[in-house]
Amino acid sequence: MSFPFVSEDQIDTVAENLQEENLEEVLEAFSEAQPAVAGYLFSETFEVLYQEERQYVLYLALVIWKSVSEAADPEMVTDKDLGSREEENWGLFEKKKSGGFRQKMDVFFEDCKQEDLLAFVEDSLVIEDDGELEIPVSKEGRIPMAVGLKTIIDVLTAG
Repeated sequence: MSFPFVSEDQIDTVAENLQEENLEEVLEAFSEAQPAVAGYLFSETFEVLYQEERQYVLYLALVIWKSVSEAADPEMVTDKDLGSREEENWGLFEKKKSGGFRQKMDVFFEDCKQEDLLAFVEDSLVIEDDGELEIPVSKEGRIPMAVGLKTIIDVLTAG
C-alpha cells in the first residue's frame, strides 16, 4: 500500500496553522512520535548550518511531519532508515554535476511520489536572484537542508 499523496493545499494549511501553535508543544509531540527523525535534525548532518538555518530546517521538518501525519499515520522511522536513505539521496544529488540549485533538485523529482512536499522544500530554500525573498538560508546551507528534508519526506512516507 502506498502512502497517501500530500497536496500543496494541505501543506499550506499546516504551515499557516503552525505559526499559530506553540512550537515547543509541537516539537515535543514530534519528538515523541518520531524520535529518530527528531534526533536526525540535531545530528552532524546539520552541524554545518548557522543557528538561524537550524531553526528554519526544524520548522520546515515540522511542516512536513504535520502534513504527512494529517494524511496518514506514518510508521516509526529508525536511524537505519534515515542513514541509508540519506546516503542514497546524497548520491543522487551529487550525480548532477552542473547547473544551479533548482537543476540539481530535478533529480529528486524524477521518481518522487510526494512531489508537492518536495516542491515545498525546494521553494523554501530558493534564494531569488533579486534578493526579495528573506529566508535564513545561505547558498552553502541549502544543500544539506535540501538533502536532509528530502530524506525526511522519503522515510515518513515510505509506508
